Amino acid sequence: MSPIQLVEHSLVNCLQFNGRAGRGEFWLWFLFSILMTIGLYFIGLNVPLLDGLWKVWFAIMFMLSVPLTVRRLHDMELTGKWFLIVPIGMVITFGVALVSPELMTELLYVPVALVMVLYFVIGFVPGWGGENRFGDPYPPRKSPFDKSAE
Repeated sequence: MSPIQLVEHSLVNCLQFNGRAGRGEFWLWFLFSILMTIGLYFIGLNVPLLDGLWKVWFAIMFMLSVPLTVRRLHDMELTGKWFLIVPIGMVITFGVALVSPELMTELLYVPVALVMVLYFVIGFVPGWGGENRFGDPYPPRKSPFDKSAE
C-alpha cells in the first residue's frame, strides 16, 4: 500500500474509533500533520493575515489524531482507554500546579513528556499480525503466529 493511500485512508476514517491502524498509517499521519503545520507556520510568518492558521490546523490535527491513536492501540490488542493516560496526566499536572504555582514551569514538561513517550511507544510497538478482537488489520498483513502458510 502506498503512503498516499495510507494518508487517504486515515483522512476517510479520521472520526472512527473502531477498527485498527498499522504503524505505517500512524507514522504517515503524524508526518503529514507535522509537515503541514510547519508549512502553515512559515506561510504565517510571511503573510501576517494567516499568522494563526497553523495553530488552528495543529489543534484540528491533534483532535483528529485521537481516533487514529485509539485504532493504533486496537492494533496492539489494547483497549482505547489507554489513551486516557494523556488527559489524566494533564489534569494531575495542572491540579498540582494550582496548589503550588511556583512549580508551574517545571510541571508543564510532565504532560508533554507523557504524550511523547506514549506516542513513541504506540508508534514503534508492532501490532497483532492477524485478526484480533478489534477486527482485521489495515493494511492486511500476515500474523507471525500463523503457521498455515509454511
